Amino acid sequence: MTRHVSTKRLLWMIVLVLSCSSLANAQRFSAGGGVTLFSPGGAPLAFGLSFQFSALNLVNLGAVGLDARVSADIDFGSGGAIGLSGLGRFNLGVLDLYLGPTLNVSFTRGFGVGAILGVRSPVSASIGVFGEVEFLFTPASLRLRGGIAIPL
Repeated sequence: MTRHVSTKRLLWMIVLVLSCSSLANAQRFSAGGGVTLFSPGGAPLAFGLSFQFSALNLVNLGAVGLDARVSADIDFGSGGAIGLSGLGRFNLGVLDLYLGPTLNVSFTRGFGVGAILGVRSPVSASIGVFGEVEFLFTPASLRLRGGIAIPL
């Protein structure tokens, strides 16, 4: 008997191989953390903590790069979420502007799809600061983040 690989499984294997290959080519990584304010669809603001790990420069086209990021948010009073983002980064000299899509899994609200817009600026060679806004379309919610990023 022959065994066939489903199209879906083959697609996931291709994505995994390409992802690992891209991470191996990343020029640098960063880890960060900070505070977050979260508004889950009209409910009162929730305060929390945010932790992030980024693979920077997966694709680098001079002043434009592509980064991948995994984030974890802990919201006091409303659970938290884990996110995966692909961010286009534009180097503007003193700071970087970044934006891109995000997939989010909330501990209380399920899956979400959205977009992130943020800025990042180095304070020194060993630390930087960032600020960003994340809007989830499904379910509708808004998150503000700010904190520090440390190159690894």
